[in-house]
Amino acid sequence: MNIFKKLVDHNKFGPGVSKEVNESKISRFFRILKSKFWKICSLNLIIMALLIPFIALSVGIYNLTPLSESNIAIEYLYSEGYVTDFVNIADKCIEAYQPNEKDLIELKAAFAEFTNKIKEVNPEFITDGSAEFDLSKYNEKDGKEILSIATKIVTIIDDNRLKIENNDGKWSLIDVKSNNYVLTSVSFDDDNIIVTDSIPGGYVDYFYWVLVFLPFAFIGPILAGVTKVIRDFVREEPAFLFSDFIDGAKKNFFPSMLISAIQYIFGAIILNAISLYYSYLGNGFIYTIAFAASLFLAFIFVSMNFYVMLMQVTLKLSLKKIFKNAFFFSIICLFRNILLLVGIVATILLYVILFIVGQAYGLVLGFTVLSVLGFIIAFMIYVLISAVYPPIKRIVIDPYYDTHKEETSAAVINKEDKTDVVSETTASTDSEETAESEYVYHNGRMIHRSALENETLFRD
Repeated sequence: MNIFKKLVDHNKFGPGVSKEVNESKISRFFRILKSKFWKICSLNLIIMALLIPFIALSVGIYNLTPLSESNIAIEYLYSEGYVTDFVNIADKCIEAYQPNEKDLIELKAAFAEFTNKIKEVNPEFITDGSAEFDLSKYNEKDGKEILSIATKIVTIIDDNRLKIENNDGKWSLIDVKSNNYVLTSVSFDDDNIIVTDSIPGGYVDYFYWVLVFLPFAFIGPILAGVTKVIRDFVREEPAFLFSDFIDGAKKNFFPSMLISAIQYIFGAIILNAISLYYSYLGNGFIYTIAFAASLFLAFIFVSMNFYVMLMQVTLKLSLKKIFKNAFFFSIICLFRNILLLVGIVATILLYVILFIVGQAYGLVLGFTVLSVLGFIIAFMIYVLISAVYPPIKRIVIDPYYDTHKEETSAAVINKEDKTDVVSETTASTDSEETAESEYVYHNGRMIHRSALENETLFRD
């Protein structure tokens, strides 16, 4: 019975609240995540809802300028069992030079003529590949006819840019508007075909997708609002979800939109460089160096973007200084940036795998969709800001307050104590002036009015 009384004794002192003086960064991260979990989920829903217009615009652009997804010419070749290098060449040419649907129908007819002629002379070539090509089966008349059909195919794809030349039995596909650059060469060695292909596949197609996703170049205000709210979570300051989100988006509307546009443009250029130099790998050591350099630039660019929006909503700096500081942080915090990038890539790959597996298991697909809609995006931003805010505070914010001690909270309180006596003696004469409160509610916290009146480095 005594034990029971001890268990239900309401007069017994509890453990109290821990001061958490020695709390580790990991413990603090999960403590904040636990306390703000549902707010993070709510913020994720806000993000997804606001992204709907951007997705709709991208879908509209896609429908207005459709890609050659109904590539009937290439589909015809594959349906005929055509397995030679010529299928890849044709596929890459169509992808790179983007003929319209009318031309694609003409291409189907031309490919049918080309295929039937080869079947007539050497049917094994269609099914067994270029290694089974028997040159002895082709007389001069057949060769001229096949060359004529191939020229017709090239003319349909782009009659102003492409041409075929035949020099001593070596056929070359040439881009005449690029200093007669040889895209593909075909030569014969006994009964084999030697194909050298250097068409930059997907080059024009890449820019098409840049156009399709162009609306996402203007999501800066959304990112600014989300960054402000989650930054306050990380700083453990009071944050009102909707009002602070709108406040962050409004105050940083034009700068954040300009930032997202700059990020989109430079991101598109860097991705294009990676795509282009990757297609030329194997054509020379210089292209290998260029490809490696483009990958390094991509890493620096992504690392800079970890810091840009957070500095925009926190510090009063010009865009030039923000990007300059972001570049320094991409170098100074190299290991931190590598871990963040690996984590982001791993998360994306995980969701790709979950989506693929989810095609067979509805429960997995349901979890994947629900977590994307209600958690994962805002959570990744929370992880990102939790990782990058400490170095910004250590390198930018703390040194500023070290040289501007008059703007610290301690200095404001000390100034208030010194003016208490004066304020008491003059209270009767200055009643109208002192009617205004010395403390004001700003960005979810009570601060001294003088702190608002002073010009500082910080936005809030």
